[in-house]
Amino acid sequence: MTPEIELLLQCCRPARNEGDGARRRRALTAAVDWDHAVTLARAHNVVPLLYRRLGQNSWRGVPPPTSALLKELVRANLIRNSDRLRALFRLLDALAAGAVRALPVKGPVLAAQAYADQAMRAYSDLDIMIAPGDFAAACRLLEREGYEPGIALRGDLAPAFASQETGMPLARGAGEAVELQWNYLPGYFARPCDFDALWGRRRMVPVGNRLVPTLADDETLLLLCLHGLKHGWDRLCLAADLAHFIHGARPALPETTMPVVAGLRLVEMLGLAAPRPGRGDGGGGGRTAEALADGWRRRLYGTAAGPPLATALGREYLAAQPGIAGKLGFLFRLLFTPTLEDWKTSRGSRPGRLLRPVRLVISHCLRRRR
Repeated sequence: MTPEIELLLQCCRPARNEGDGARRRRALTAAVDWDHAVTLARAHNVVPLLYRRLGQNSWRGVPPPTSALLKELVRANLIRNSDRLRALFRLLDALAAGAVRALPVKGPVLAAQAYADQAMRAYSDLDIMIAPGDFAAACRLLEREGYEPGIALRGDLAPAFASQETGMPLARGAGEAVELQWNYLPGYFARPCDFDALWGRRRMVPVGNRLVPTLADDETLLLLCLHGLKHGWDRLCLAADLAHFIHGARPALPETTMPVVAGLRLVEMLGLAAPRPGRGDGGGGGRTAEALADGWRRRLYGTAAGPPLATALGREYLAAQPGIAGKLGFLFRLLFTPTLEDWKTSRGSRPGRLLRPVRLVISHCLRRRR
């Protein structure tokens, strides 16, 4: 592990005890290439956490140009987050006026839940969970607010799109992005959400100057683990969010699914959470969860050798499926369930059943030629 990665890990750890503080101080006084450390912090989306820890250490040993750059980056992030928070409130009011139930997740809500500080989390868009049956109405309401959907669906295809996809991105101008979501993962994972159940178990969280509805804590834990799996836990911010959420909210830690078991094991391996005594094995998948978590850890350390990320993700998705039947079903759905890219390729029309496998083959050939 390089000194720069060790520094970022120490900065991502929730404060717990004096021993942790001593380890952080050792990391802060190690020989650090500060330009490389800032580059890594930006790539891993943890600049605010690096800024906070260095500030707590009175910026000792940090070159003035580095501290000035970090302060400017955090100031810019806070301005963006403040704008996005106001946009979230505006969108929630618009959806409520249209009788659309909405549960914002991640974004400013997670900043409040995990860090109790809107400046400490960097994010690029707003994520709002809705019922799939409200998708068309929600899109119309957001269009009235000036947002344009990522795909202009033709005819009455909203129900078909909602049945196959996980969400729809919308944007306003160059800097405002929101995604309406109704599943945690793409359709080929076959993990549909019951929005009525999520809404019935919602909790209210203070965000800014108002209370905002969001998922119950155990559902947020599940969402964070599935989101990490989706992206291959390729950035430290994903693990930091999970560790800080666990530390702050202290949700029950269910171990009934492989992604949760592996995600919790990863934050333990990284030293972001204390090992849990008597942790379960995820229904006999302990070795698989351990292998997945170790692969993600090496990816974050920059020491993983293997196939390109897109190929590795496919293998990790497959490994997370339960049993032979589950893996075979996943492979079939992966080949034939249209995704957002397939809908874009078909220009808003219903994608043909063979479009996805043809597109996958073409993409694979293009990657091989590179």
